[in-house]
This record gives sequence, structure tokens and C-alpha cells, in this order.
Amino acid sequence: MDEQQLLSRLRRGDEQALAAVIARFSAYVVTVIHNRSRGLLSPEDEDELASSTFFALWQSCRTVKAGSIRAWLGSVARNKTVDRLRKARMDMPLDEELAGTDDFLLEETVKKEQARQLREAVALLQEPDREIIRRFYDLCQTAPEIAAALDLTPAAVRMRLVRSREAIRNELCRGGFAYE
Repeated sequence: MDEQQLLSRLRRGDEQALAAVIARFSAYVVTVIHNRSRGLLSPEDEDELASSTFFALWQSCRTVKAGSIRAWLGSVARNKTVDRLRKARMDMPLDEELAGTDDFLLEETVKKEQARQLREAVALLQEPDREIIRRFYDLCQTAPEIAAALDLTPAAVRMRLVRSREAIRNELCRGGFAYE
């Protein structure tokens, strides 16, 4: 059954269609959540976010465009993950010993600086390399999916990924980011 049929059945309130969507896309949704959280969430939290994502699809299926269930799920999963991480960071009481240490502050500062350097290194890439990196890491798309979207061959996408990673690594090293 294709996405159009699934979406049509979802809009009619067919619970079996929702079960089919969950069976088809649950691994993808959990992968998006895990990658976006960078392993900071527990498996239980990841499962809860995945369930919440599918529930959001059930509630909002009328707003989803035909043929874009996967993209919609990925977008919602990423947004819910970011929201959860922000909330966890705001709700997390600082350990008094930890908050007062220079090591804690230094670590936070280094993380922010590394993130800034990474964003800048990616921004230096030319198109379509920047788009390939975004699709691969942010949208969790495979090389064949990226190739189809950008009218390239999967081999060209993989080669551009290798070259882009190397360019990013070199730029980060020039900026003082050291790999161990």
C-alpha cells in the first residue's frame, strides 16, 4: 500500500492504516529521534516521543500532503525531540557542586564553540554538498533518496559525502577543533 492510500485511510479514521504507518515508519522515526538527541534521551523517552509523533499524525492527518508522510513524520519527530531536550535542560536543576566548577562552565563553552565552528564549516560548503549534508544528517535520508531528490547518482552522493566530511574536518582542525 502506498503513502497516498495510507493517508486516505487515515483521514477516514482507519486504525489499521495507522498500524500500517507505525509498522512501516517506526524504525525511521526512532532513528530520527535518536540522531537528533545524540543519545541524550533514554530508550523509553525515545519510544515516548515516537508514540507522540504517530499520535500527532493521527490527529493532524488532514494537513499532511499526499506522498509526504515520511517527511512529515521526520519533521515532527525532530521538533518534538528538540522541544524535549530544551525542556529537560530548563527543568534540570543544577547540581550545586557542578554549577560552581570551572570545569562545568568550560565544558559548556567548548560545546557551544564546537557547534558554532561546525555550522560555519558546513556553511562554507558549496551546493549541492551543503544540501547533501543537511539531508543525510538532519533528514536521515539515504544516499539513494538524496540522489533521487537532487538528480544525482547514489555513488556521486556518497563521494560528495566523503569529500564534504573531509572539508568539514579540515576546516574544524584549522579552527582549533582537535580529533582524538
